[in-house]
Amino acid sequence: TSHLVDWNFIAVSKTLYDGLSPENQQKLTDAAWAAADFGRANQLKKEDELVAFLKDKGLSIYEPDVAAFRSAVQAAYLGSDYAKTWPEGALDKINALGN
Repeated sequence: TSHLVDWNFIAVSKTLYDGLSPENQQKLTDAAWAAADFGRANQLKKEDELVAFLKDKGLSIYEPDVAAFRSAVQAAYLGSDYAKTWPEGALDKINALGN
């Protein structure tokens, strides 16, 4: 469904981070991104395995019509007062991201 897969949270105190050399700050940042990428890939793999398991047990998996959903939701959003609060072009930028 192209949902957000990001349950990674890496926190480091500003004091600790600022106390690192620029080289070590970059190493820490690179390691955090690598850990996040690994976590996302692992979560997606687990989801695929779970879907396969459930299908094997006879469960039918519904694949939504994403385009129809997007069309209906965006029409409702654009007709609401909330749409007035977003900056010009924000929705176009979101849609350009795909999925």
